[in-house]
Amino acid sequence: MSDQETPAPPCQPISQEEFYARHVKSLRSFFRRQGFASADVDELAHDAFVRAFAGWGKVRCASWTWLARVATNVWKNELRRRHTGKRAGLVVELDAGKEATHAPEANAIIERLTQKEQASVLVAAIASLPPRMRECLLLRVQHGLTMREIAERLGITEGAVKAQIHEAREQLKRLFGKAGPSPGKS
Repeated sequence: MSDQETPAPPCQPISQEEFYARHVKSLRSFFRRQGFASADVDELAHDAFVRAFAGWGKVRCASWTWLARVATNVWKNELRRRHTGKRAGLVVELDAGKEATHAPEANAIIERLTQKEQASVLVAAIASLPPRMRECLLLRVQHGLTMREIAERLGITEGAVKAQIHEAREQLKRLFGKAGPSPGKS
């Protein structure tokens, strides 16, 4: 060791409560700098401390550096979770991986809300289709008309109806991917 290097200070034992009090503001600041909303900052900080305290006995020296590494992993996992949810068009559970402790009624409410959200997204997507394409699709899916009946009603050929419905479904597939909501089959 050269004369200019100072040895690292020895690791002093610290309680979890003291560790929390010493680092909670810095940890919240870390998540705010990553661009998270205030409500998310508290939840992410909590998750980071939960993970840190779960590994408390395994670490040689509990320090800010160690906690920052845990926080970075929590941050990356949150970004991954959000990105995956958006890409797949999924509603992500708030307590994924944790045992559900709420009443079954809460699950039913969440499921109904999820279905309503998916339905409103599908309605908006269908509304964005060109008018003739939208009309053909809705006559087929909502009203259950045959291709021939749609063609007669709109004054176009049966082949044109099939092409319009096929293109409408293709556009919706591109919007939602395979995991998203889809209109009924013909």
